[in-house]
Order: sequence, then C-alpha cells, then structure tokens
Amino acid sequence: MMKKTLGPLGMGLLGVSSKYRKQSEQEMFHLIELILKNNVSYVDTATVYGEEKYQTNRVLSEVFKSMPDIQTGVVNKFGLDLSEFMDPLEALKREYEDMKRLFGEDRIIAHVIHRLSSETLDRDIELLTFLRKENPTVKLGVCTNNEVLLADLLECVHVDFVQVAINLLDFYNNLSILDLAKQNGVLVQARSVLSSGLLNGEYDVSSFSHFKDSIRKRYAQSDDSIQKYTLRIS
Repeated sequence: MMKKTLGPLGMGLLGVSSKYRKQSEQEMFHLIELILKNNVSYVDTATVYGEEKYQTNRVLSEVFKSMPDIQTGVVNKFGLDLSEFMDPLEALKREYEDMKRLFGEDRIIAHVIHRLSSETLDRDIELLTFLRKENPTVKLGVCTNNEVLLADLLECVHVDFVQVAINLLDFYNNLSILDLAKQNGVLVQARSVLSSGLLNGEYDVSSFSHFKDSIRKRYAQSDDSIQKYTLRIS
C-alpha cells in the first residue's frame, strides 16, 4: 500500500499535455516515463490536461501499467471546468470515480482545487468537505496566492497544503500567504518554479492562443516591468 504523503519533489504534467506545443501521445508517454524514472514523489495532473479530456491521465495510466513497481503518487487537480456543470458536486463525484478506475484508489494521494475564487468559495468548501468525508487519508489542497481567500476557506474546512506560485523571476508574489499557511499548519508547495518554460526563452507572452500565465502577462505589461525582469535575470 502506498503512503498517503506528499514527498519533497513533484512534477506537474501540464507541460507534457500539448498545452505548449502539439505532441503525440507517444511523446507524452516517453516524457512521463522519464519523469517517473527520476524518482519524483508525485505527479500533479488534471482531467482537462491534453487536447481532449482525460488524454494526459489516460497516457499516465498506461505508463503506470508499464512500470508496475513505481511508487509515484497522483495529485488530482480539479475545479478547472466544474463551472460548466449544473451540479459541480455530482461532476466531481464522477471525476473521482474515473480517477480511481484509471489509477486505482491507492495511488491517489491528494486532491487540490485549482485557483480559489470568491465567486466559487462556497462551492469549493462543499467539494472539499465531501472529499474529506469520502477518504480521510487523502490530502486536500488548494492552489492560490490570495491569503484572504485562504483564510476564509480555513474558517470552514482545513486543508493540508497550499500551492503557491513562487518564482525568482516574478516580482509580484504575495508572500504573506506563507505566514498564514505556517500559522495554520498548512504545508506550502512551491509551484511554477520554472515559470512554465520561461527560462529557456522559447515562450513569450504571445506564444499561447489559449493559455497565458500571469508572470508573462505581468512582465510584458510595460517597459518598466520588462526592465525589472531583465535586471533580475542579468
């Protein structure tokens, strides 16, 4: 039985899911295989990653089947498309069952809500409460840099970890959320530490037709922002 713990190093699978450039499922398979062979503790994935729903998860499942002894856990990121459904809780239940069929319940070590929002906070509290009751051994987390939203959430339901976008190239981080997390016994996971390929210089703010991350948008907003970014990496 796998330990339901979050190890020191995980890998998000957005970057292998054709969100940045189109790639075959064979390429995705080999990239994920390489990630798992390098002993990451967990992979962070979502049903919407890929050119079609479940594509990345389906490929990940095939990689796990080819490496039956691998102990890498799965962190399920949800909430990216739940607003499309009339009943988000029922949609989450279906997604959870699909995840268990793909990976087995034992491999799912955590669920995380992507980007808390004041408009959906009540919904997110309901979803997290359901998941806590469904399987108390699975960790729960949220993805946000907003300490006000995190504080409001923690008044209603405890989460085990918070994913915070932290990058040395970014000058807009709200690091006060780290103090809030520490005070409430919430583990902090640094995410987007490589800024989605920003370091390799291949992608700029205009590189994506459907995916624009906040760091690129911020440093491209003005000449002053670009100068700050250039100074930081010089």
